Amino acid sequence: MKGRVKMKEPDINVIRNKLGIPADDIFIGYVIFDSCKGDFLFDYAASTDMFSFKRFVPTPELARKFTRYKKAVDVIKSLEMEERAIIMMAFDLGSQIGVIDMPSCSEMVN
Repeated sequence: MKGRVKMKEPDINVIRNKLGIPADDIFIGYVIFDSCKGDFLFDYAASTDMFSFKRFVPTPELARKFTRYKKAVDVIKSLEMEERAIIMMAFDLGSQIGVIDMPSCSEMVN
């Protein structure tokens, strides 16, 4: 894989400790936020030359959760959303889902 940089999966525990997120708040995955629409990705079909399908929801509770950061990045690329998508970490706070934004997708994949 000459010339390719292997993407490192974020360390949830390091991020949790750095931001002071309590251990009781369970990490439930990565969600994709569309900064132009102000909504979260709910469902999608990968892009082809002529077609891509995506549906959005207003809250992270209903958003699609990705267990791997790389998968979320790959979905953003396949849907050609690099310029407006933000990957966020989602935590179950008990009464609601809390999200914390990761660096923007365009910064992470370039």
